[in-house]
Amino acid sequence: LIPLKNVDLLINAFKIVEKQYPNCQLIIIGDGPEKKRLINLAKMDTNIIFTGNMERTQLLKELIEADIFVFPSLKECASWSLIEAMAFKIPVICFDVNGIGDTTDDYCAVRVALEKSTSMKQATEDFSNAILKVLQMKPIQRKSMGDYGYQRLETMFSFEALQEFVSDTIKI
Repeated sequence: LIPLKNVDLLINAFKIVEKQYPNCQLIIIGDGPEKKRLINLAKMDTNIIFTGNMERTQLLKELIEADIFVFPSLKECASWSLIEAMAFKIPVICFDVNGIGDTTDDYCAVRVALEKSTSMKQATEDFSNAILKVLQMKPIQRKSMGDYGYQRLETMFSFEALQEFVSDTIKI
């Protein structure tokens, strides 16, 4: 939990979401220098759970059981956790920045355009609206998003696809 992961924005966005969905939970997995501050920001909200670090098998179990994978990070080249969520067919909510925007598309993720947010308040509202959009979907729509994410990994990030990309790049 470091500033670039943008978890404070996620907590504030979740507080907006929670008003419409009081039974939803936000599970924050990990540890780091920001943890104490983030726990304080959550202010005893029982629907926000901080797990700390956990063994990989438990982490994957938590991921498999998730309905949505929210990824508020602002700077990632490529995120292993994002790819894992897509591999487990979990719909994604993220900002459309850097490698995150390249890894996802509008079929497998609700991507928030950060450049349209003129302030932190606006970015928080936009991210909460993205979460609400996915929560308001029918289960079959969320399943379809997850399926598209898996298909995207198979087509865009398979060995063959990467080999073709490198070959095309060399020809340029």
